[in-house]
Amino acid sequence: MGAGAGAGASGPVLGTLLVIALLAAALGYSRRTPLGPLHWMLLGIGLAPVSLMGVLVVAAGFFALAAKGQVRWERRGTAAYNFTQGTLLLLTLAAAAALTGGIEHGLLGYPDMQIAGNGSSGHLLKWYLDRSAEGLPEIQILSVSLWLYRLLMLGWAIWLALHVIRWSGWAWQQWSRPETWRKIGPLWRRRQSVNPGPTGG
Repeated sequence: MGAGAGAGASGPVLGTLLVIALLAAALGYSRRTPLGPLHWMLLGIGLAPVSLMGVLVVAAGFFALAAKGQVRWERRGTAAYNFTQGTLLLLTLAAAAALTGGIEHGLLGYPDMQIAGNGSSGHLLKWYLDRSAEGLPEIQILSVSLWLYRLLMLGWAIWLALHVIRWSGWAWQQWSRPETWRKIGPLWRRRQSVNPGPTGG
């Protein structure tokens, strides 16, 4: 006989938290960025309800900036350097958009508990059991007020705003070192000197 659905939130949520914890430990202990394991853990928890891709974009932005400092740019050409700067700028803007989206969703949206299966969602639970004993199994749900989630996300947003100021300083130093952009003017003048135009006599 049938009863309501094979969907639940505890498994996927706990699995996601475990993955975030492992990634946070790996990223934090690399010491290539100013973020420690706790920072990465809190970032992951705050961004995961919006999109796990946002966590990857933010991580890619930080580590791309860190990797730039490991390259000896005096041996690289102007085009390669300016292309790298433009790519880092776009990646940084994407990371900033992911953080902004996380704050907006946390304060105004609804948490995504990653409920799936049998047509279930965060707003609808369908339970189904193909066989049952004499009595139907009891369903237990742990529910808290949405205002608790809002309060936690407000604390996360304040924490993020305070730390972004320090991280922005580090990001600017990485991006602008050894220079922001390389000018192509000297190359044009050098070509002009090699092929001078006719002069009047």
